[in-house]
Amino acid sequence: MSRSLSAGGANVAVVRWCVMLGCAVLAVVVLTAGLPSEPAPRPPRWQVSTAIHAADAGLTDVIATGRDDAWATGSSAASTPVVYRWDGNRWQPMDRPGSSGSAAASVAASSAANVWVAIADEAAVDHWNGHAWSRVSFGPPGRIEIDGIATSGRRDVWAFAYNRVRKRETAFHYDGTAWRGTPLAVTLGGGGTARLVSSSSRSNIWAWAYDVARGGWVSLHFNGSRWRVIPLPARLLPAGHTILPEQMLAVSATSVWGTIYAATGSSRGPVVLMHWNGLRWSRVTGRLPAGALAGPIAGDGNGGLWLYAVRPAGAGYLVHYLHGTWTSAAGPASSGSTVSVTALTHVPGTSSLWASGTIGVGFGTSHGAAILSYGR
Repeated sequence: MSRSLSAGGANVAVVRWCVMLGCAVLAVVVLTAGLPSEPAPRPPRWQVSTAIHAADAGLTDVIATGRDDAWATGSSAASTPVVYRWDGNRWQPMDRPGSSGSAAASVAASSAANVWVAIADEAAVDHWNGHAWSRVSFGPPGRIEIDGIATSGRRDVWAFAYNRVRKRETAFHYDGTAWRGTPLAVTLGGGGTARLVSSSSRSNIWAWAYDVARGGWVSLHFNGSRWRVIPLPARLLPAGHTILPEQMLAVSATSVWGTIYAATGSSRGPVVLMHWNGLRWSRVTGRLPAGALAGPIAGDGNGGLWLYAVRPAGAGYLVHYLHGTWTSAAGPASSGSTVSVTALTHVPGTSSLWASGTIGVGFGTSHGAAILSYGR
């Protein structure tokens, strides 16, 4: 009897303990429910980081070397070269010498102390060593034009200069001490206004080039010792289409991306995305979001790409590509005007990007320029 009563008392105690525990849990739930919930983190999106509201100002290129160092190049409202620098907090302008009508066309950098800018119509490149600017001239303006630049370090810089009189392209290499020129059998013909050149290392440099002998555009590769012309597939485009280069992006020796226009007659057609796998070029297919690619391209830091596209109605937006899947993101506007993206760049060590662009482009004029950010 006593044993039975004892067991029964234990059961009652257990029940009471469970009831009390349940009430405590319920109280915690009620109290928690009364607290304000943490807002869900907003997904990354493209937004305007800096707007330059000056008529006819424009930006043509952008590069980042880290979270606290990025550079954008273009022309001021007075049609002179201008460089903008991101110091981790804000973008600041750095005017560069140049005659009216010239521009800071493209930029290449490997660190905050190794930045190179091609000055269009000045036959020169400017170098920032972390403290001051210096200028290297490759000949008289009007005769020589800079088609592109690339660098993997202070002792590895390439500048491509085209001699309009001799109609010859020369690849000038700087080894940290002196410049040496190598004549090329092809020409880049970009005038420094497009990112025709890209490098992932000193032994992996790529460029779009025009081959007079073949009568068409080809890819140009430097493997660390020599330049090699690599033709594009014969059946890349439908009959009647010709190739016009846009931008090149070298990720590694076995992964190079490029965008080209599929031109018909005197008009430009859609932009085609190309990929080099270490052996051959192939055309990237898949169902794009509505619209067509417009050229600018950059990696996303995770094996994918960001590109700029234009919808049939003319509005621009950003496109992401990863393993055959295309997705789209809204393109930001500034003061009610759309921003046309001219270049994209990935911020090393992050999933963030910068983009350069112009505001309200129309027939050679603009309402200004803008720098866009993603994931910051």
